[in-house]
Amino acid sequence: MRRALWLFVGAIALSSAVAVNGYTVSTFPAIHERLTYLSTACAKDNNGIDEGDGRFRVHCVFDDARWRDSQIASLDFRHRDIGNVAKLLRLQPLERATRWSDDPGNAGMKHRTLAKYGALLKFGCKKKDYVGTTLYDVGLMCSGHYGKLGFLHAMMSSDDWQRMSGLAYVPRISGEQARDRTRDKILAWAAFTYDVAVGKQTLGQPVCEAITSSTAYAALTDAFRDNLDKPAFCTGRADTWTVGRFFTFFCVNPSLNEPCGAIDNADDNATRTNAEGALLHMIQDSYSQSHVRRLRYGQSSGSPSPAAIVCTAPLVYYYYDPSNRIYHSSYDEEPWVDAVSCSGGAVDDPVSAGATLISMLRAGRPSTDFVTYLKQHVFPTR
Repeated sequence: MRRALWLFVGAIALSSAVAVNGYTVSTFPAIHERLTYLSTACAKDNNGIDEGDGRFRVHCVFDDARWRDSQIASLDFRHRDIGNVAKLLRLQPLERATRWSDDPGNAGMKHRTLAKYGALLKFGCKKKDYVGTTLYDVGLMCSGHYGKLGFLHAMMSSDDWQRMSGLAYVPRISGEQARDRTRDKILAWAAFTYDVAVGKQTLGQPVCEAITSSTAYAALTDAFRDNLDKPAFCTGRADTWTVGRFFTFFCVNPSLNEPCGAIDNADDNATRTNAEGALLHMIQDSYSQSHVRRLRYGQSSGSPSPAAIVCTAPLVYYYYDPSNRIYHSSYDEEPWVDAVSCSGGAVDDPVSAGATLISMLRAGRPSTDFVTYLKQHVFPTR
């Protein structure tokens, strides 16, 4: 949820909260890790309900009291020695994997590169205001936050925002069309990444081939289109983006388009765990009101702060444009849980959604079941 989740290094290297290139660099409440912790625990204790016809669902107990339980809150990095980077390594692999979408280069796990990475971010993503840029041009991290891969964070992609705003691309699209295109990309990313996590994708296959191998991933083809035309991205060099390297590459420079290297223990299991973490991250981000508006205009969540987890259908998928950046961080702070909407209705809470994902993967269910679940209980249309 926080734009600089992986930038805990900023608090270490810079000693105080500062604005770095549009991001907020400060200590953080480990929201993704805590939600994942709760989802994992629920999935372990809850077999879920098989409703037939590929429909499966896990319901967890998740409310404000549970969220703020002292045992769970102890996972908050504010209760740890923020200067001791080794503490991060004590997280469970899946909890660490939820960082992948924010730190796809995995630099946050490398002690020797933390300060360097934090400094580079100040100058990275220079093309963020030229939002038509591609993964090939600016790298995976910048593309996820500012470019065509906004769906990694359950947000609108740059090209759709430009179409909707009339800034570039033709034809112009309406806000409703932009919302539908964003949802399609989210579901396509979910199908592809789930297939990676469940072991249905060949990890040595080039990403370009993988994302064009199924109609279920069709919306991703548009997001990667400019990259598909570049042999240097797809083939023809030793460090071609394979499915495995996509999820396990290591690169200290956030704007480089090359995998650079691989993380330690970059095996099949690490790839699938990071893919699972990416799915959890996307689900969890969708409950941040600065990513996806689930509150109707004028509706109050009862939260004393702007940050609130509300379990209703998405109304608007935002893009990280200048106006969004003004309030984005305040909506990504420690959230409150809306007890009324998150009490077992049609739209699940993020912990139940995460537990459903974890249970489906453990059972080896097909990605079609997971996408069906998302359509009905996380990203339903109005």
